[in-house]
Amino acid sequence: MIKSVLVAASALGLGACGDINAAALWPGENFVHIEPELRFFDSFAGLLEDGGVLVINAGTVDTSIHIRDEDRVSVSVTTTSGDVESVDLEREVCGVGSLCAGFSVAMRPGLSVETLYPHMAQFPYGGFVEADQVSERLPARITRIASFDRRFGVGYVWRKVDMPRFISLLQDADGVESVQRGGLGCGGTCPPWHSFVAGYRPLDDRAPRSNNGWIEAHPGDTITISYSQPSGAVLTHRVVMR
Repeated sequence: MIKSVLVAASALGLGACGDINAAALWPGENFVHIEPELRFFDSFAGLLEDGGVLVINAGTVDTSIHIRDEDRVSVSVTTTSGDVESVDLEREVCGVGSLCAGFSVAMRPGLSVETLYPHMAQFPYGGFVEADQVSERLPARITRIASFDRRFGVGYVWRKVDMPRFISLLQDADGVESVQRGGLGCGGTCPPWHSFVAGYRPLDDRAPRSNNGWIEAHPGDTITISYSQPSGAVLTHRVVMR
């Protein structure tokens, strides 16, 4: 049996000293916190020069579990620089092999994906409380520039519910050749994607401030992801900041 707790995000607000619960970033969204037994997969911290993103991948040990759209699995993230954050993992795969919150974009020859950032800033998005720069008000980051001419990039939105509107926004941007959801491939028998969860958070090299929605770490830092299993055991996974 999976323990679950219904949460109305609109009922969650600022805590002491203006710190925020991660759920308070998404006003009006209802979700259910579940506590299955998890296993972590390889996660990574995206390179800062392309737009830092921490990607957390996990799956339920019981692969018969089907993660629903409203399900959230809460994990703790700490860095050796002193940051402490809570991240809600969501369903990772929507449809057949399509990432719920990952996308790829291609620009026309002669244009780079960086030209999209001002357009992305127009997205109707509440964003993080501390947003004081354009890059911090964005609903997503392009975290890997996939070509020398910088025409191609892949990235993530912070919450999957924004993906359809976000893709529509990019499709209307000048210079965009194509944009689509990211995909997962498999040879032979595919893994039980219905039991996979993932979380994405912006990653920055600046002084840590806990519970602000960003992951703040410096190159060489160890980022530790922790989850309390239903048995009481603590599952941990570590990523070294590049």
